[in-house]
Amino acid sequence: MRKVLLPASCMKLASTGRRQVVSAAIFTSLGFLASCNRSTDNSVEKKELSSDQHELQQFPIHDKSDLQLLFTEIMNDENLHITFLRSLIQSTGNSPLERPAFQHLKQPTINDLISIALKLKEINVGAYLLCLSRAHSSDIGNKVATILGLEARHASFLNLLSTTALSTQGAFEHPLTASDIFKGVTPFLSTLTRRSRIPVLTVAPDNDKDLLQFLLLLEYLSSELYNLNVPDLFSPN
Repeated sequence: MRKVLLPASCMKLASTGRRQVVSAAIFTSLGFLASCNRSTDNSVEKKELSSDQHELQQFPIHDKSDLQLLFTEIMNDENLHITFLRSLIQSTGNSPLERPAFQHLKQPTINDLISIALKLKEINVGAYLLCLSRAHSSDIGNKVATILGLEARHASFLNLLSTTALSTQGAFEHPLTASDIFKGVTPFLSTLTRRSRIPVLTVAPDNDKDLLQFLLLLEYLSSELYNLNVPDLFSPN
């Protein structure tokens, strides 16, 4: 896995609003490739560097503070997903699952955070696809799909920070099985959480609430990862 290089000084992003996360990650990949393809001839190298730098100016260039903004955006999205799912569960006449206890989420470095975040994000995408296939209500399915789209955007960004691919699954995403999902997240669940009732993912008129509780558990886990690490790892101190 290629680690992200965080230069000490880079140009600041001039754009405002929602960041072009894929473009920022493309810069990382292009910069890496450019450094690998330089000629040993000094005159040619200078020409190629000038051309590379000119092309890279088209992309947002990030340093640690800009990366912090992107991870803060993902963190805020995860917290909003929790609010949205809790409200959706309440609209079905049920009480949302309360935030459970987690473990092993504190990360020592930004690269460690990226590694765990990518793992959980890939699980989330597969879980949302699974729940879409199991949802009985088309209205519930449509609302869940609005989160799936953003989860996939997050996953692409994290993939490009870790590899040079937008997706590890090629041209088509595939749902995960419930057992694969829980196998992936179990190391982060406390003993008490693992002993609690796990929603049954079947297709039934009264089962959509369990699908939503299932997704809410995953969103709690994701938000905990970012809430716990982003403020500390990107602190100026």
